[in-house]
Amino acid sequence: MLKNKRKTSIKIAICVEPDGTGYHAYCPALKGLHTSGKTVEEARLNVLNAISAYMESMEKHGDPIPVGIIDRCDKQAANANKASSKTQSFIEELELVTA
Repeated sequence: MLKNKRKTSIKIAICVEPDGTGYHAYCPALKGLHTSGKTVEEARLNVLNAISAYMESMEKHGDPIPVGIIDRCDKQAANANKASSKTQSFIEELELVTA
């Protein structure tokens, strides 16, 4: 029932870095969004799922999507890479379905 739904595409930076025997993944634009995985790819996929859940929760509670996600993503990825040469940054394009 997508009749009253709309699709929104966003670009967002995510960062993945070594953490013990696995990898820590986070999204600089979304405060408190952190996850992990055994591999870089698993951590990347886990953070993408967490972003979807985060955005759904924001919509459910009437919170706006943070302004500047698209504009800040390149700068945030660059800053994360400066912080650690082991940090990998990805710019992901996600399609969100909203009411």
